[in-house]
Amino acid sequence: MLTDERDRFHPMALLAHTSAISALLLLPLALASEPGALRHAAQLHGKDAVFLPLLLLSCALAFLVNLTNFIISKQLGALTLQVLGNFKNVRRGGGRVVWREGAISLRVAVARRANTLVLRH
Repeated sequence: MLTDERDRFHPMALLAHTSAISALLLLPLALASEPGALRHAAQLHGKDAVFLPLLLLSCALAFLVNLTNFIISKQLGALTLQVLGNFKNVRRGGGRVVWREGAISLRVAVARRANTLVLRH
C-alpha cells in the first residue's frame, strides 16, 4: 500500500487539497444553518478588537493540527494509527470500569456470569 514514494502525497499538498474542498462544501452549509453567524461575528469584532486575532489564531492552530495529523499518518501509516486508536479506546474503556465503577461493576459482572452458569445447568 503506497510503498512507492511517488504514489504518496506530500502532507502540505494533501492538506491544501482537502482544506479547499472542505471549505467549499462546509461554507454554504454553515451559512444556511446559521444565517445570523456572520452578523454576530461582525458585532463581536466591533465590540472587541481582540476577536479577529483570536479567530485567526484558532484557524492557524486548526491548520497545524491537521498538518501534524497528515505528517504522522505519512510517517507511521494509516493502519498503525487505526490500531493505536483502537488500543486507546480499549484502554480507556477498561480504565473507566476500574476507576469509575470499581468493584461494584466487577461484582455485578461476576454475579451475572454466575447466574448464566446456574441457568444453563
